[in-house]
Amino acid sequence: MKNFIIRFLVWLLGKLESPKDLPPYLERAAVLVAAIDKVEQGGEWKRHQVYARLIKEFPQISRKDLGLAIEIAVQKL
Repeated sequence: MKNFIIRFLVWLLGKLESPKDLPPYLERAAVLVAAIDKVEQGGEWKRHQVYARLIKEFPQISRKDLGLAIEIAVQKL
């Protein structure tokens, strides 16, 4: 079910007309995931680094939404 929801959200984000429609934390997650993808470490370590950075930058956003933003950014790679 989780994979279906993630795939649906990725599809839905592809339907948005302009990048201005994206929440700022989703854009930031995409940038962080792309940057950390080049690091020679395990996937869980990379996810934790991005997750910690997003929590510090967007404390008002729920952690569930931040985690989903990371999953969407990984799917877009």
